[in-house]
Amino acid sequence: MVAEVPMFEDLSAIEIKEVSHLLKSQSAIEGEEIVRRGERADALYLIAAGSVVAITPEGQTRLEEGQYFGEMMPHGDGERTASVYANEASQLLVLRLEDLRDLMRRTPELATKIAKRAFEGSAAAADLGPDE
Repeated sequence: MVAEVPMFEDLSAIEIKEVSHLLKSQSAIEGEEIVRRGERADALYLIAAGSVVAITPEGQTRLEEGQYFGEMMPHGDGERTASVYANEASQLLVLRLEDLRDLMRRTPELATKIAKRAFEGSAAAADLGPDE
């Protein structure tokens, strides 16, 4: 799942494994707010099971297993552009920004790859995953 996130596409299998070790499991019940628009964007969420709905001023988008949400810039701080709610009981894998930054400090080559991809995507950065 991690390899599907554009910010991590250039990473080797070993680097993907390192990032994967940072993931924390989080459960959400139907209707639960997972993130709120305007909050600090401090994590990326991968949907391991279930589905969520992201609500922006432009409308709603349903995201399902295998997709992700939550903008996160490794070298900056931003705000969430959508509120996201569990559409049903869901299992999420969460990558916290501070954990990613710690890993990047320890492994400069990985940091360079992630920063390059994050910068390339920043012009088109969105709160939603690949199906927005």
